[in-house]
Amino acid sequence: MRHAQDSINIHTHPFIMVLAHEDDTDVDPHPYWYAKVLGIYHINVRVSDHMESQRMEFLWVHWFRQDPDHQARFESCWPFRIGLMD
Repeated sequence: MRHAQDSINIHTHPFIMVLAHEDDTDVDPHPYWYAKVLGIYHINVRVSDHMESQRMEFLWVHWFRQDPDHQARFESCWPFRIGLMD
């Protein structure tokens, strides 16, 4: 069954991947971005002109980056190598 959303549990499965939004200048763009979810939060946001507030949910994540020195491809079944970003 497909859903428009997924569940995230920071204690059992904190690692996520999302579709990448790379610039068009990249010759061989990687299709995904990877992260570890450190926390799940919400705040109530109110625009200064309106009295009503809206709940906004967000994730605190630590992003990973792809190792540029490692050559991997989906077709050849060589896994991609990632590491924590500074």
